[in-house]
Amino acid sequence: MKKFRFGLIGNNVTYSKSADIFKAVFKQHDIDGSCEVFNICPDEFNQKFQSITGSAVDGLSVTIPYKKSVISFLDEIAPVAHAIEAVNSIRLIDGKRFGYNTDCFGFSYPLRQFSEKLKHGKALIFGAGGAAKAALYALFTDYEIKDFVIVTRDEKKIQLFKESIPSDLKGLHIRGFTFDNYTKVERYAICVNCTPLGGWNMSDVMPFPSKCDMRTIKIYYDLNYNADNKCMEFVQSKTQHSLDGSAMLVAQALRSFYLWTGIKPSLSLSISKSLEHSCVT
Repeated sequence: MKKFRFGLIGNNVTYSKSADIFKAVFKQHDIDGSCEVFNICPDEFNQKFQSITGSAVDGLSVTIPYKKSVISFLDEIAPVAHAIEAVNSIRLIDGKRFGYNTDCFGFSYPLRQFSEKLKHGKALIFGAGGAAKAALYALFTDYEIKDFVIVTRDEKKIQLFKESIPSDLKGLHIRGFTFDNYTKVERYAICVNCTPLGGWNMSDVMPFPSKCDMRTIKIYYDLNYNADNKCMEFVQSKTQHSLDGSAMLVAQALRSFYLWTGIKPSLSLSISKSLEHSCVT
């Protein structure tokens, strides 16, 4: 069987567990393969990206801050990646670079168990970057959620976020607030934290606006997956269900694995446990 070589490109991403997931899949399926982390500074990105993709690499995961900037280097991108202007997965074959977005699939996968709670509900999203856009796209297309409240620190980002949403998402209603002027007390089917607050470098920082009552939220979904996230500890006694980003991380990686190899791995418990801190309640 062919030997596969994967990589992860990003800036300051030595904490990432993506390589561990791919190594676990290789072991589970008895595949000869490797995955290397390429930590690239922004001023070196153009040169190093060309060098990496010119070598014998079969697939690349892309993370912060290159999911949008990488698009200009690709030969083709998939419809979902085009719609949300973010590529997190690159397949390299015969000298060509094909871009995909597996974040939407990964985000949606662990929510399938809550499908009936989500359908036609209302969503609260913290953050207005690429992760927030992927979350909105997945909630709209997979769970028919059309009413969104976006909360971010920078008011300018709210308008930019609205303008970046694909026009073919019919019936979508987006309201935006800064953390300071969010005063609504509403009921939500889901709240998604798409900010780094509570994450690896800010584990003690809460992302919630002061007026946000977590008891009005059915499902809290934090895309961070560090074990010391104080947000997760706080919400578990207040919401019906809470989950962190570990299942998303595994699902999007396995989707990429399939795109790069044609081999469909199972989202098995053994692979999920390789992260050692999946949190779903």
